[in-house]
Amino acid sequence: MLNKTTKITTVALLTGALGLSAASSPIPSAQAEEQPAVQSSITNKSAAKKLNDLYDRAFLGKSISYASDFKVNQTTRSEIHQRLGQPVPIDENSEFDIYTATMGSPGFGFSYNKNGTIKQIRYFGRNVERQQDIGGVTPAVLSEQLGSADHIRFISTTGEVNYIYNTGKYEIQFVVGNDNTVDHVNLVERE
Repeated sequence: MLNKTTKITTVALLTGALGLSAASSPIPSAQAEEQPAVQSSITNKSAAKKLNDLYDRAFLGKSISYASDFKVNQTTRSEIHQRLGQPVPIDENSEFDIYTATMGSPGFGFSYNKNGTIKQIRYFGRNVERQQDIGGVTPAVLSEQLGSADHIRFISTTGEVNYIYNTGKYEIQFVVGNDNTVDHVNLVERE
């Protein structure tokens, strides 16, 4: 098992699909830590780089791509709207401002504290060539690249599993969907 601060500098380039079974289902957190991760000795180089970039930036409370200057508990909603424009309306009850992925650019969601600063940055990745982004990250890749998660939580309402890594003042959460790949990534301040 790798230490979280240890980085793998050389990874094998994936030439096809990961070959992992999409039929495997998440298990409750009490059992999740006892179960071995899906094994993957081949890691998509681009997905591993994206994963490590997200993890490294989490120590700063910041994300990547066009949201790289936005910081948890510092950047305001009005600053985001000035820079990115108006978010895609979801519904009036949504706690997130959503900026959808476009050709070559990832999608993001932002929720806010009562004072208008960012409470949570949610990274959705790219829709096109998703395997080159977080869609190429499985629990085994998380383990290979970052080591064991500090916490694993089962999300009963969605059937997803949340792999949580403490990054100093912040925590980064890799939410793995039913297809056994990362669906989205959350960045929040630790409680």
